Amino acid sequence: MLMQKHALFIGRFQPPHNGHKKTIFRLLNSYKSLTIAIGSSNKAKSEKNPFSAKTRLYLLKNLIPPKSNVRFVFLADNPSNDEWTKNVLKRFSKQKYIVVSANKLVRSLLSNVGYELDLSSLYNRHKWEGKKIRLLIKNNKDYKNLIPKQVFKYIKKHTKNKDFWQFKKSVNKHIY
Repeated sequence: MLMQKHALFIGRFQPPHNGHKKTIFRLLNSYKSLTIAIGSSNKAKSEKNPFSAKTRLYLLKNLIPPKSNVRFVFLADNPSNDEWTKNVLKRFSKQKYIVVSANKLVRSLLSNVGYELDLSSLYNRHKWEGKKIRLLIKNNKDYKNLIPKQVFKYIKKHTKNKDFWQFKKSVNKHIY
């Protein structure tokens, strides 16, 4: 039975949006516990990763109802998909966890080593996609209805400065 398993929700959460929030609430009601793995936690600020791992943790924690059975972990990128997968295997038992991720490569890598996937928890991926939302934020377009209120307030306050969106070009290609 699914309730006996634990959900491992892997994402970059750049930024946390309404799809993430809906997924989190569904997972909280469907599994024994939820582990949210904040991916690309080792990445320097970039266009793809404008918010630090600590910022994303703060934003995600504010979405979780009090006393929920949720734990947060950081999950660093690795230039080697094999090494990244080994790290996940080392940290999260295939027998204990079911993986939830919108990232096709993550799903492929982890299903290939025997993880069960829960794809039913993903909501409106075409509407709630981090890349699109980051572009709307950067270009000062309307994104308010795509992200939770708490996240909107934080972003509105902290991304006003034009320098927030100035990044060094990254040459490394990683899993996320």
